[in-house]
Amino acid sequence: MIKQISGINAQGRKHWKFEIQFWILKQNVHTVVTIKRTYYMKIINIDKEVTKDHLLNLLQQKLNPLFQKQRQSDVAFSIENAGNFVEISQPDLYEGFLFRIEIKGNELWITRSEHYVDDVNSLTIESILYLLFEELAGNRGVIFVLEG
Repeated sequence: MIKQISGINAQGRKHWKFEIQFWILKQNVHTVVTIKRTYYMKIINIDKEVTKDHLLNLLQQKLNPLFQKQRQSDVAFSIENAGNFVEISQPDLYEGFLFRIEIKGNELWITRSEHYVDDVNSLTIESILYLLFEELAGNRGVIFVLEG
């Protein structure tokens, strides 16, 4: 069973929680295991239509080189088309995705995994993403619509 819950955390940030429950059957004993994950979302208006393919290509070309230069590290992130989203992950270091970006018209809906909000690599990627979003917007600039 998967349940999606949205709410406001102690810092006043909007978040989405997903609870996944599954049962383990072992020697006639039923055990319910619940896994909870929280994701934080930001919505950015770039005041320009952009396609998922354009965003995907930009991130695949520029994110890793900028990250490696800024952090002086050889860590490389996976940037993939994941259905309606562009996902950024690093399976060798992190479980699940770090960032998931969905395009809705002129807006980029950026979901960030709660587990890595204070992680230095995740913070570095976030700062690079904002630079790349400014590049996408051109001289129109970037407007934060929602941060939560």
